[in-house]
Formats: sequence, C-alpha cells, structure tokens
Amino acid sequence: YVEAHHLIPMKEQENFKYSLDNARNIVALCPNCHRMIHYSEQSVRKEKITEIFEKRKKDLDAYKITLSDLHKMYNV
Repeated sequence: YVEAHHLIPMKEQENFKYSLDNARNIVALCPNCHRMIHYSEQSVRKEKITEIFEKRKKDLDAYKITLSDLHKMYNV
C-alpha cells in the first residue's frame, strides 16, 4: 500500500510555470513516511524531504527548484 505525495506542494503552483500535478512531482510513499513529512518534527521532515529530493532531482529539473527552496516550502 502506498500513498501519493506532491513533493513540491500544490499550494505553490502560482510560483511555477509548469503544473505541479504531474508525475515528475508525485512520489509514492508508505503511510508512515507520508505522515512523517506532514506531521513530524522539523529535523525529521527535513531529512526525509532531502532524501526524496536527492533521488528525484532530475525529475524536478523543469521546475528549477533547489533543495533550499523546498525546505522553505516545508518550513524546515
């Protein structure tokens, strides 16, 4: 069982030229990891977001987003 998660949050759509509701921006997470991203303490969220970003960097090239930008979006 997996859950879909938009790595770049959909609430950020106005800041991007291309749709964020795209397979490049969607990751499949186990329920525990998905909850971790949404509800855990900042250091844990930051570590998980960094891990996913590093694996999906090439997929996110079109969005021209940095890891630092992504951390800001998640307030970590």
